[in-house]
Amino acid sequence: MRIRDALRKIFVPRLCVICRDAVSQDAKEPICEECLEDWQALLKMKCVTCGRDKDKCTCLPSQIREIYHSVAVWCMFYDTRCAKSVRKFFFRIKRDYTKPLIRFVAEKMAKAIIVATRSRGINYKDFAITYVPRRPISVLIYSFDHAKKIAEQIGKILDLPVVSALSNKSRLEQKNLNKKERKENASKSFYLKKGFESKHNKYFLVDDIMTSGSSMRACARLLYGIGAEAVIPVTFAKDN
Repeated sequence: MRIRDALRKIFVPRLCVICRDAVSQDAKEPICEECLEDWQALLKMKCVTCGRDKDKCTCLPSQIREIYHSVAVWCMFYDTRCAKSVRKFFFRIKRDYTKPLIRFVAEKMAKAIIVATRSRGINYKDFAITYVPRRPISVLIYSFDHAKKIAEQIGKILDLPVVSALSNKSRLEQKNLNKKERKENASKSFYLKKGFESKHNKYFLVDDIMTSGSSMRACARLLYGIGAEAVIPVTFAKDN
């Protein structure tokens, strides 16, 4: 072990990505023992609609089913049954930017992309990565766009180009709207960035959580409108 690595272990503590408590340097995941049980329960959660595990579930919001033959990628389910610590984790993704947290999320999403595309005979190397942009007011408040940060990290892991194609002018939070309102708000909130020219024809469209699918649908329609052949939504979690 190099001296620098030994000093890092001593003076730079490894913190749990869920609760921020100390984690053993030798732990397989950057999650403390107290949170690990909640995390493992999340991974075992089954779809409430079809009863299948995540890897076998094909249940998607109707708006997502309109996108590229219903192909979508996600790492896990998420709903109100999740333990408090896990719900806090999803809260932190949007509001508490740290490199280990973004790296952890991106690594899981990159692995899901590889598994999902291989199982469908799709070459993920043919794709570029873009993302569902955050509302300007939220970027101002929290000083970062979580979807952009995740997309950039996935790009590094998979060695794929990352492009900033879309903008968001919404003043409303999607989570505070019902299904109909979400669709209407999303349809008029997203637009292509001025001067953006597509140099790619296939995209992974990244966001943190897929709920109604309104934002994904609106952004995918814009990409298809400029000649994209395929747009595959990729999220860390899917609302269960």
